[in-house]
This record gives sequence, C-alpha cells and structure tokens, in this order.
Amino acid sequence: VHTFETMVMLMGTGAKRVMQTGTALKPVIAIDYAAGRRGVAELCSAGFELFVEYGEKDGVLVPIKQDFWSGPDCFIPNLLKFFETGKPPVQPQETLTIMALIEAGTAAVDRPYEWVPVPATPGA
Repeated sequence: VHTFETMVMLMGTGAKRVMQTGTALKPVIAIDYAAGRRGVAELCSAGFELFVEYGEKDGVLVPIKQDFWSGPDCFIPNLLKFFETGKPPVQPQETLTIMALIEAGTAAVDRPYEWVPVPATPGA
C-alpha cells in the first residue's frame, strides 16, 4: 500500500498500465502514466525509495524518509484528526487509484513483462 501511496502522491492519479519487470523474489512494477511519464516501484526492498522517470531521459531516485509518529504532517496526528473530524486527509480519487494499482500490480506479478491495464476509477 505505502509504495503505491507514495507513487500516487508523486505522480498523481491517472495511471494507465503496469508491468512486472523484476523477479519472483524481487518484484519491480513499472507504472505508465500519460504524456510519457513512468514510475518504477520495487516491492521487496530493504529501503523505501522510488525512481520517478519523466521525459525521455530524466528521472529521480526518491528516498522515502519520514518520522512515522511525530510532527504535524505525520501519520498519527493525521489519524487523530480524521477521527475527530471524519474528513480524510486525502482525496477519494487518490485512495481509489492506490487500490486500482494494487489490483493491477498483483495481476502483473503473475504475468511478467506483460502490460496490465489499471482498472478505471470514478472521476479519473
């Protein structure tokens, strides 16, 4: 969940298709977006990082480092705010996109090197 959550935060909604390009022991999922944008996520990595490719030759490795517990924008304060207000801290479309990526990514792991469409989500 968190790998795809970070991908959606970086790339936005609107993923078109995914492909498993790694191995059974170390799945790697390529995620295609419109306009030639692609994100790549390692699903079994010792660290937590994403490589985001943009354009034909540009990309960036994004290490994900966050203090999980403290700070105004971290998990626990946002969770408590959600229970107090009932308002989720993200847009519903982002959550639906994450779930669609999990569904397509799971199918892609069983079909290496084959593009798997990401299910359409309402509002996409």
